[in-house]
Amino acid sequence: RDYSSYEGASNDLDLFLVYNSEFVISNSSGASVLPWLFKKPILVHNFMPVGIRPIFAENCIFIMKYYYFKGEKVSYHDIPEDLLLCEDFNTLSNRGFTLQENTSEEIKEMVKGYCDYKEKSGIYKEFSFQVYGGNSKICKSWYKKNELLFK
Repeated sequence: RDYSSYEGASNDLDLFLVYNSEFVISNSSGASVLPWLFKKPILVHNFMPVGIRPIFAENCIFIMKYYYFKGEKVSYHDIPEDLLLCEDFNTLSNRGFTLQENTSEEIKEMVKGYCDYKEKSGIYKEFSFQVYGGNSKICKSWYKKNELLFK
């Protein structure tokens, strides 16, 4: 059963679980701040918008959503500058863009990589399309499989 549907879920239990975890798997929602506060490694899936690098410390490893333009997967460099920071799906859609989430296999591979190699499962890369962000690292295995999206 999923924790979000657990009737005993509470703010106190949220804090307890994060504080006592080895690492946290999250998306780019506000809940990602809790592990950061407790200095817990964060594995972020479905990160967007692409113009931002996750702001968490170097103990954050992430994979990004895929961008499609009129049905074709596009390089992150081909996203118009005024959409790099856009989080509004209607605006993206009105401009011909759709987003695809990471598969459960991609997320599982990121988690397995972290469990096997810890921080070495991520690499720090600078991307010209990223306007700002922190020192987080992109998942090595995901990056290698999607390297063409960064050219």
